[in-house]
Amino acid sequence: MSALSGTSVIYMANQIAVFFESQGDHAQAVAGVADHIHTFWNPAMIRELLALVDAHDAAELRPVAREAVEALR
Repeated sequence: MSALSGTSVIYMANQIAVFFESQGDHAQAVAGVADHIHTFWNPAMIRELLALVDAHDAAELRPVAREAVEALR
């Protein structure tokens, strides 16, 4: 597992989502978040985020970020 806490990966995913949401197109925002996470996050961080979503411990995850996580599967 990464040195980050679950709260940190959720926070970071939400920050990325806010940026892409500001571009205005929902589908592009989801794709942008998924691409950013896939490209720049290490595998342990992605596994941590997926595990939090699977365990229903990511209630504060923004909808665009949640859709992006599902696209990473």
